Amino acid sequence: MLRTVYISTLALLLFSACSRERESAAGGEDEPIPSPTKTVPVAFAAENSDISVQVFGEKAGNFVYVKTLDGGWDADGRLSVQLPVGKYKFLFLKSPFRNTEPVAVPQAGTTGFDDFRIAAKSDPDNPGYLLPADEVYFQDPTENPDSVYTLPASDTIRCKLKRAVGQIVLLLKRGYYDGSAYRELPYAQDSDILQNIGRIRMEIAGAGNRLGLAGSEGTGSIRHDFPEPTAENITDDGFALLTGPFVFPPQAGQNLTVSTTLTPKTGSGYPVLNNEITAPLGRNMRLEITLWLTVSHQFIGITTETAPITETTEGDTGPWE
Repeated sequence: MLRTVYISTLALLLFSACSRERESAAGGEDEPIPSPTKTVPVAFAAENSDISVQVFGEKAGNFVYVKTLDGGWDADGRLSVQLPVGKYKFLFLKSPFRNTEPVAVPQAGTTGFDDFRIAAKSDPDNPGYLLPADEVYFQDPTENPDSVYTLPASDTIRCKLKRAVGQIVLLLKRGYYDGSAYRELPYAQDSDILQNIGRIRMEIAGAGNRLGLAGSEGTGSIRHDFPEPTAENITDDGFALLTGPFVFPPQAGQNLTVSTTLTPKTGSGYPVLNNEITAPLGRNMRLEITLWLTVSHQFIGITTETAPITETTEGDTGPWE
């Protein structure tokens, strides 16, 4: 019901799970001697031009920032660059950078591979709160995201991009509790659960406020007012399915606290309803919160479910030549 986004990339280096296939004209395994005065051509092939590759080169045993490749894709979806012979790590990133931004601009020769972080921006309309996260993709942190690559070599490096944020979904249902489970009470045609609800507000506490390859850091809160529902938000039974914001997952071992307020339409005579739940949320996971209401517009319970985001988006593929 929600989306699991895996973007696979085959390029010189594309996100996490990277596997190397080494080929050699002589069939040998000799590593080239690093030479900063010699460069080799590298070609990226991609379908999406909003992918960036941050290049980190070896310096005194550490990998420090060299440059970012985020433009210059041609009409065929290719980007060609020259890189000096040597050892590298690459950080792949896909993000619109609307509600988030790098913690600091990487500094050539100084910023380390493990130093890069994305931060959530402050919400200008709600002081003390963060904006919802962008839909950010990194290389998969479970599949050797910090692999070292040596140039020159005739390599093909296959990697996957994986959504690095989680998402919250809100489901409103009418029903009753029979002593063992909640049972649905569908609506008649041309009637639905939102007909007497004017505003739905969600407050999320415990989300991370910074995000890197290794996970989330810090703590922040997000206030989200759901937009005016459309017919697409109403199920065949007259229930409501509302897609909520993306968030940086909480720090390892921590949970989110999600509070929801349903404000009735003026003149409806129904009360304001408030509820709160605490639940975990990981990368590329969704937290589905179901609020159960009675026929008289009262809360009778809450159920939650966490599951991988299951909608798959095809990503970029291409060779490293």
